[in-house]
Amino acid sequence: LVRGPGNTVAALFKQQEYFERIDEAGNILVPAIRLPTLNPSVEPTALGETGWPSFYGPELAYNGTVFGVARTGKSTGSAFFYTVNVSGQLVHGPLTIPSSYNDPGYTRGPALVCGQNAWYLAWNSRKGTDKHRLQLARITADGALDITWGDNGVFVVVNTGYPRTPEMAIDDGGVAAIVHG
Repeated sequence: LVRGPGNTVAALFKQQEYFERIDEAGNILVPAIRLPTLNPSVEPTALGETGWPSFYGPELAYNGTVFGVARTGKSTGSAFFYTVNVSGQLVHGPLTIPSSYNDPGYTRGPALVCGQNAWYLAWNSRKGTDKHRLQLARITADGALDITWGDNGVFVVVNTGYPRTPEMAIDDGGVAAIVHG
């Protein structure tokens, strides 16, 4: 659940990315709609290379104008991002953010927050059986990967011993805090 415009709440649920908006009295403003069906250009890319959802569900955030939707790939280690308006219509994306590994395995996450004029997306990917990377991407307000940030837009936060699902928070100054483990 995330807070949307005018004291509404938006929900993104199930692995097929159903989007719904509810007002503070519990009235349904936008009935549950399956985003990839509504936005065919997002499917199957946003759900992974096979068209099926990744093991871990999507993440939803709101920047005051649009909702950001993030998902990790099933076996490529990539992350996917797109934005929808308050009615669930596609605005930007889908954007595929490749893993910093050349031959990654499964992923964990994602965590998604919006800072000053940018989205921050964190996820963990695995290479082999014991090498894991917690990665952070910066996405511009118009839904493009900020390739001037990190290594072509992806910053490797840490190499870990075991993949964990990250959580992230950001302050008004654009500094992110990531927790995993």
